[in-house]
Amino acid sequence: MANVRRGGYAALKNEISSPHRRPDVGEGLHLTAGVTAVGARKFLIAFNVNLRTTDLSIAQSIAKNIREKSGGLPGVRALGVPLESQKLTQVTINVVDHEKSSLAKVYQEVAKWAAEYQVEIAGSELVGLIPAAATFSGMKEELRLLNFSENKILENHL
Repeated sequence: MANVRRGGYAALKNEISSPHRRPDVGEGLHLTAGVTAVGARKFLIAFNVNLRTTDLSIAQSIAKNIREKSGGLPGVRALGVPLESQKLTQVTINVVDHEKSSLAKVYQEVAKWAAEYQVEIAGSELVGLIPAAATFSGMKEELRLLNFSENKILENHL
């Protein structure tokens, strides 16, 4: 879906006649309604790691080091953001393929880089649900999860 959305409506309007941008169904762009895209992907795990520093460049550097796009972990997207009200920064992470990069591996990489910068991890959090297949025994303690609940675990009943 990211490739479909890349460049927005204007880019799609200019490229709609190219074979790689032609829609699978329908005539193309509607002058007033625009376009609708439907896609499917693996489960996305939203995972944040809070750092005991207000230096945003550290969180941004760690994010760059761990994300797939920059040569880091496969299936990982990450950004560094400020948490000004808490006087922290955060590495906000989307794990788009937990089979390639487990939460334990992602956390270990963040911890490795945090140690390199001599920054303590203040804790981590899951935002939303997590598939049962991505969980492991002792996860709450190992990942220093704040406010974790078993209710966040999505069972696979297929």
